Amino acid sequence: MKILLKERGQAEEKLRDNEQRSLALQQEREFFSSQAHALQQSLSQLTVDKQQTEAELKAEEALQDLEKGLESLERTKETEEKMKGDVTQLRRFFEDCISAAEIEAKLPAIMKNAVYLHKAAARRIKSCRIQRRASRRHCMEDLRETARRLTSDSSFRESVYKIIARQDASNKPED
Repeated sequence: MKILLKERGQAEEKLRDNEQRSLALQQEREFFSSQAHALQQSLSQLTVDKQQTEAELKAEEALQDLEKGLESLERTKETEEKMKGDVTQLRRFFEDCISAAEIEAKLPAIMKNAVYLHKAAARRIKSCRIQRRASRRHCMEDLRETARRLTSDSSFRESVYKIIARQDASNKPED
């Protein structure tokens, strides 16, 4: 019996040690995961910065080539074509910069709209449901009013009674 109690105590001790190790490993895994995520974001930002820097460098080179072309007195067809290409490249670069600035300026509004889009859609759906219910009620009220008017019309009631009486009369000989 003492041996079983001792083994049980040892097993519980091992279980606690394993749980502590598991908890420590879980925390370590979460730490490494957050570090990896941070590094991934940093790498993404560095890639974007690199692309921007390369684009700026190309634009700077194009500007320098244009300055050289403008300063030189001799212009050949080849240099003019190269200058046209540089101007096109510069124009594309500046258009990209403008569009990036526009997107960056609109980003807060885009994010705000994205946050409120779900709520606005839910409100619209609810509004449509309420309008449908109201139109059904209105239709039912119209039917009830028509039925009231028809039943209050004595000549109509009399003609309905005559029709029912004729049908009853025609049904009785058949039985």
